[in-house]
Amino acid sequence: MLLATSASTFRRTQSSGRGFRIRTIVSRSSTQQARSHRWAAAADVALAHTVLLHVPDDALASVVARFESPRVIVSEILGRHWRRPGDPPVFNRDQSDYEFAFAPRYRLAKRHAWPYRHYPDTFLTMLEFARC
Repeated sequence: MLLATSASTFRRTQSSGRGFRIRTIVSRSSTQQARSHRWAAAADVALAHTVLLHVPDDALASVVARFESPRVIVSEILGRHWRRPGDPPVFNRDQSDYEFAFAPRYRLAKRHAWPYRHYPDTFLTMLEFARC
């Protein structure tokens, strides 16, 4: 799932007291489709929630290069011990792997982690990258 929102949408709906809408940019599970998509071209922030963990290591740099928004948030379970083959394969990474992949265009700005109740003793981590 890849979602994006614009600041103007947030301000407009926030003032109405109805929260804010998130505009869906793309929802892709296929690595092949993800490789050719231009990610979040018109958004202030892109949220890649459990998307990049399905992108093989040799394709990660080319996928990350397609992000155009000023901020990108990667949301997933971190740790290479989660990797597994299968359909779809899972390529979980460490934080340092993402920092390397996003550099030099983006830098890590924030990191948050919460217990992930679906997997005991596991955290869902959000890494926010800001354009340099």
